[in-house]
Amino acid sequence: MKIAIIAPADMTVLSIREYLPPVVTEIITGGAKNVEKAANEYASTRGVKLTGLLQNGKKHGRSTLFRQYIAAVKYADMALIFWDGKCAKTKFIIGKCGKIGIPLRVIV
Repeated sequence: MKIAIIAPADMTVLSIREYLPPVVTEIITGGAKNVEKAANEYASTRGVKLTGLLQNGKKHGRSTLFRQYIAAVKYADMALIFWDGKCAKTKFIIGKCGKIGIPLRVIV
């Protein structure tokens, strides 16, 4: 199963292991540093493919992060979203998952 992992830029995610389903074949991130470290650690210790979907920041400007996250959830079979209950960008992505029919798990 391909899992997209999303979190606000200022939220620290130390571990993702306990939130993932039993079978993970690929982890997709939008390139946020806070999630990259935890995702990289999990993937490297379990032989899971790690994919970072990065957009051109110069071309897309402020919408770059949204585009990266949307690309990640569209590519994935499921989204694992860490949310602080405040970040509007993350809330938007949660709503977008519902609109495009991507199963999600939100960790608050």
